[in-house]
Amino acid sequence: MWEKIRNAAVAHIIGFALLGGGWLLAVNYVGFTMRMNPTMAANEVIYSGTSIVALVMILLGAYFPEIWLTIMNRRKQGE
Repeated sequence: MWEKIRNAAVAHIIGFALLGGGWLLAVNYVGFTMRMNPTMAANEVIYSGTSIVALVMILLGAYFPEIWLTIMNRRKQGE
């Protein structure tokens, strides 16, 4: 019982960290880039590699807990 709760809590904490890290990376990168170079086009900042990495981190953080718990449940059913 406690093992299931612990596994779910760990998965959700990792997911939350990915969500928060991706959001922080995206907001800081866009904010700093636009402040340091205000003449830069918004498309160049939004569609950059760093913004794509941040988006991937956010998406992974959103779906990580469910994927992790599904894999763990299937692994225990196989035993």
